[in-house]
Order: sequence, then structure tokens, then C-alpha cells
Amino acid sequence: MKGIPPDKLFPLFVVAGMPRGGTTFLYHNLRKHPAIFLPFRKEVNFFNVRYAKGVTWYHSLFEERKAHQTAVDISPPYFLDPLSPERIRDYNPNIKVILAVRDPIKWALSFYAQFQSFTYNMPSFAEFIGGYDYHINGKVLRIEFIDNIIVDRIEHFRKVFGSNLLLYDFAFFRQNTLQILRVIEKFNGLTPYFREGNFDDIKINASRRKNLKLLSYLLSRERLISMFLSLLPRSVTLFLRGKFDLGSSRDAYSQKEYKHPEEHIWIAEEQLGLQRDIVKKMFDSRSVQLGTGDSFP
Repeated sequence: MKGIPPDKLFPLFVVAGMPRGGTTFLYHNLRKHPAIFLPFRKEVNFFNVRYAKGVTWYHSLFEERKAHQTAVDISPPYFLDPLSPERIRDYNPNIKVILAVRDPIKWALSFYAQFQSFTYNMPSFAEFIGGYDYHINGKVLRIEFIDNIIVDRIEHFRKVFGSNLLLYDFAFFRQNTLQILRVIEKFNGLTPYFREGNFDDIKINASRRKNLKLLSYLLSRERLISMFLSLLPRSVTLFLRGKFDLGSSRDAYSQKEYKHPEEHIWIAEEQLGLQRDIVKKMFDSRSVQLGTGDSFP
């Protein structure tokens, strides 16, 4: 997809990952901003597994956008796909992209716990960390962790987008959610909106959040969800999604932090320790930065 005509483009930024990097929190809260338009599904996954559908299909997801609104595509699985960065850039060379970066060890542990919440036949953690086929939208994305793949993916995004890429440390984000929302506003040239008291500062979609495994499984079935959502207006869908996010948040149930098995932690530290050190050094002096390494704002 080369050179979309300028008159066919509209204001849009992409949250490309990482998965398990607070992107559900962003979807839940960014929809409150009057100058932002979000599609009825959080993860549209156009630039990875739905690319063959074409740009007309992609644009149809945003056809209800008002003239003053900036569209947002929040699809964290883009981080898993090595083809996604170039596809996003080819769509619009000036597009802004956001990447939340997690400690590789904690990321792998969290990812495994998430899959266990809705997948009945999971491999062992040792097998999972060696590579896992993620079935999504009828396609397969390979989730990889070892052989420096996590650091390489981050550097790939840096190389492709440069100053049009915003990266932030997930650990910093967890303690400074309002600051990150304001940084996102500034990075995308949006009128400031977020302040104390007008967003939900809760942990949504946390590891092993309290809900039923059967319900989580059903909510992960793409065809079932698409059929259900096609029957509802977008406003109703967003309202129901907001209620579900609040109801399944850790804070809503006063849950304790999920503790990963010691064996899993040991395996992750052995396999991903060097990548953790690289990522930690990346954010030693600046928790929020551009793809060029410069501070922002």
C-alpha cells in the first residue's frame, strides 16, 4: 500500500503495542477525549492480519469520525508482526506511533498469564517462551521472546518512525497515568483535556484479573464478537465496553497482585535477563522519549 493520496487521509495516530502494556487503559480513557474517535473494537489489527482487506475497509472503521476528531488505532499485536511498521509508514509517512515498552521478563510472564486466562490447552511456560503461535482473526502471529527479538523489535520501530515514534516506560506509566495521557495529547497536537478526576485511574486487564475463564474465552472469539457487535450501534458498544472494563478491573474486586510461579520467574530471568538490562538502560535517563532517543516533551 504505497502513497495513499493526501485527500484520502485523515488525522490518525496508532498505538502499536506492546501487548500487556496498558493499551486497554488507553482505549478505555482516550474515548473520553472529545477530539478523539475510536472504532468500536479496540484491536482492529489492519496492518498485520487484516491487511488484505484493503484501505477502503480500514477507512470504513472511522467513517463516523467528526471533522474535528483525530482517529486512533489501538492494536498492540502490531508489535508482534515484523511487517507492521513498514505497512503503517507506507500508509502515511507522517503518521504518529506510540509504543509502551515493558521489562521483557515481566512482559513474558504477563503474556503467559493472560493466555492462561482464556486458553484451555496452554503449553508449559518454558515452551511458550521459546515461541508461541497466536491465533488471531483467523491468522497466526508468532510471539517470540528469545534471541534478542524484543529489543530488535523496539529498534525496528525506532528506525522506521524516528521522531514520529513516542516510547514510554511501562513502569513509569503505571505510576503516572495522567502524565502519559497528557503526553499523548501533546505528541499528537490535541487540545488538553485530561486532568485529575475526569479519567478512570484503574488497572484494566491486569494479569489474572477476576473474571470467569469461560467468559474470557468467549470474549476472545473473534467471529462471535464481530457478529454481536455488528448488531449494535457504536455508541452502545463503547458504553458496554466501558462497563465491562470497569467491572473487570483489579480495583473493582480489591484484588491482590497476581504472583507468578517461581519456576516461571527463574526461566524468564535466565532467558531474558540480557534484554531486560538493555531495556532498563534505554529508559535510565528518560522515561518518555522519541524514537530518536530525544526527551519528550
